[in-house]
Amino acid sequence: METPIEIAVPLGIFSFLVIIENSVVLYLVLANRHMRTYTNGFVVSLASSDILTGLVIFCQYLIGFQNAAVINVAYAVVLISGAANITSVTLDRYLAITKPFKYTDLMRKYFKYITFITWTTSILLAVLPLGWYAGNITEVFHKVYVFITIGLGVITPYFFVLFANIRIYCIVRKSVKREKRTLSSVSQEQSSRRRAPLKIIVSEAKVARVFACTALAFAISWFPVLYYTIAAVLGSFNSVPNILVTLSPFFIVIGSLANPLIYSFMKPDFKIASRALLCKIRLVGLKRDMCVAYTPAKSLNGKPLVTIVAGTKLETASILKTENTCMLKTEMVEV
Repeated sequence: METPIEIAVPLGIFSFLVIIENSVVLYLVLANRHMRTYTNGFVVSLASSDILTGLVIFCQYLIGFQNAAVINVAYAVVLISGAANITSVTLDRYLAITKPFKYTDLMRKYFKYITFITWTTSILLAVLPLGWYAGNITEVFHKVYVFITIGLGVITPYFFVLFANIRIYCIVRKSVKREKRTLSSVSQEQSSRRRAPLKIIVSEAKVARVFACTALAFAISWFPVLYYTIAAVLGSFNSVPNILVTLSPFFIVIGSLANPLIYSFMKPDFKIASRALLCKIRLVGLKRDMCVAYTPAKSLNGKPLVTIVAGTKLETASILKTENTCMLKTEMVEV
């Protein structure tokens, strides 16, 4: 059945934005050496899953690809890998807070195995129904498969995510209270030295909170699909509201669209890298639109200056660069 244009076009636009946004996430991690951490390795894996989500929805709704078997496999891969990646990154934060001295060694040893198992398990579970699926969703094998996949691939991981985040919250709260009591009973010099571990704990907790938000967004975005899939297996698909089926792809694509925004606004390293990328884009646009007239060797503060002709005014731009950020200071001079 052909998708109405008022549904296909918005989904096509959203899915294209999903691909672009998550591709930027991949670029930021690959282009910045300081961002190549184990945590961001799991973020890259999750972003790859979101890119696949965008591609599937784009092909299904805008291009009109209607092969049911391929679409079902693709959605299964996206669902299972997404839940597995969120579980992996939650495990990463859980170990960073509960076992800070063993964390690096554990991740160095198991990171590649976790990522490999995440994707191979997702693909194997997704293609498994092709062995018996014949278009009748009420078959016993498929019923068992759906319940086992949802139970082991989605619900069980989310129980761990919930447990891990509650445990992280309790540990951080207890640590903060203990450190505050200690700081109040020591001298000012000792207090400044003891603030460092407290800052590390709070920083790790903030990153964990980012992925808790990601897990919540993922659960909300996939709830309609899980609901009507279970209803179909139980033979009650007709009782599912049509509006829920219609809106389900919008939930999925908006969830994948939200993840990069959550990273950019809440995860410190992504926030800095995003600002630096925007700054570079602004500088490229400035160089393209303006004509460089004169470049002195040094300014008074030792920073390079570029004097740019702009109509009847000279704009002196002082370009300051660091490893993570770049800033542009401008000063207009009448001529």
